[in-house]
Amino acid sequence: IPTIASTCAACSAVSVVYDENHQFVRIHELKNAPRHIIFMPDILVNAPPSFLHAGIGDAISKPIEINFSGKHKDWSYPNQLGKTMAENALKILIEQGESAYEANCVQHVNASFINVISAIIMGIGYASILVEEDYNSALAHALYNAFMAMDTVKQYPHGLVVAYGVLVQCL
Repeated sequence: IPTIASTCAACSAVSVVYDENHQFVRIHELKNAPRHIIFMPDILVNAPPSFLHAGIGDAISKPIEINFSGKHKDWSYPNQLGKTMAENALKILIEQGESAYEANCVQHVNASFINVISAIIMGIGYASILVEEDYNSALAHALYNAFMAMDTVKQYPHGLVVAYGVLVQCL
């Protein structure tokens, strides 16, 4: 049961582990993705909005990285399905992200909040599971991994650093 919507980790076999001060500690890989995910908007809306902000930042990277990594490759059906899911999630994030963030700021669950947390956790999470491993990340996440060696960057949430990587990747 996720308590924050800062990544799709609740749905993924890869989790980013932070300490009690929200500082990056390590990446933990599970043998399999969870079979069931229960997320409760009433719990997630009580998390600080900075976590939702980071979740949106992380989630916008997935369709961009899938498209970049899949360029000039054959698209199997699972890859196409994952790509479509990620692109649909991106559309929701762009159209409803601001409304969801504002709702989170006043701890109010509305349709946009539910759609955005669903896009982050389920849409992006399932897209990550469906696409081949080679399609799952590109420059944005590579920069994140490199930046984690820098103490000055470790203070920033995963999603914000990845969002910066998306900007660099899109140049």
